[in-house]
Amino acid sequence: MGGVAGVRHHGRVAGTPFAILERDTPRRILFGLLLLGAAGLMWWATQDTRPSGKSGPTRDPAIEAIFPTDGSDILRQAEAGIDLAEGYRASLSANGVAIPADQITGVDQDGQPSLARYSFSPADGKVIETWRTGQNCMTATYWPADSGPGLSTTYTWCWTAA
Repeated sequence: MGGVAGVRHHGRVAGTPFAILERDTPRRILFGLLLLGAAGLMWWATQDTRPSGKSGPTRDPAIEAIFPTDGSDILRQAEAGIDLAEGYRASLSANGVAIPADQITGVDQDGQPSLARYSFSPADGKVIETWRTGQNCMTATYWPADSGPGLSTTYTWCWTAA
């Protein structure tokens, strides 16, 4: 036998560092790991990381809830609005149309909110009589009551009316 005295070889000696890949078992393991990695990458790429809207946006603690939730389907006469933390005031616009304060539910005669919940329901004689079929969007402009509208923030969400 050739080689180093006392050392016996059982089988072929690897000629290159990649010779292990020529064997069936390591190739199957490597292929399985690559397949698993590709499947994991596809799963990760399809995950929706946007907030669900079920408990309201988490971006600003002043917003406790929005309704309807972003991306939902509603009827053309459904109520839409925002629920703010105590101590905030708001104005609403829908599809680019400013909603007059006297048409916003939750606002008293002086323009102050009764429960920091501002909503609008389309109806005959209102600035919007029905939500248009398809996508509709509402923008709430809100601010701390003690600061005034000069320090306002806006939040916009959309839904589909059938």
